[in-house]
Amino acid sequence: MISGFANLSEIISSGSISVSQSFSGDEDIATYTPSEFEISEITVNGKVIKFKQSFIFKILYDDLISGNFYVEDNFIYIHESDSDIKKLKDKVIEDLEIQWEDIAIAPDEELNEDARELKKFLLSLV
Repeated sequence: MISGFANLSEIISSGSISVSQSFSGDEDIATYTPSEFEISEITVNGKVIKFKQSFIFKILYDDLISGNFYVEDNFIYIHESDSDIKKLKDKVIEDLEIQWEDIAIAPDEELNEDARELKKFLLSLV
């Protein structure tokens, strides 16, 4: 229900359109969700790090155990889940920011072999 607006132009200019979808037990929620999201930059210590090419993360839906959306990327060690896609994306961004702080800008001698490989990969993205 849209209330408080006299006509469509007021709704559009207000930026207050909200759409909701309800699901019965027979529907597959994954068919109503975006299949991926991208991250083109992160902010670390107040500095914006822009990637040459965006990370594309495929959104999966766990309908058997948690009922959450999740993202997995074993190469860059990202494993996050949430019931809300925006929160999921925020968690992935936070993971990338932490990796940048802990790995990409760390001295090589403080990192193990896997972390040095990840550092090399992360630095190649900017």
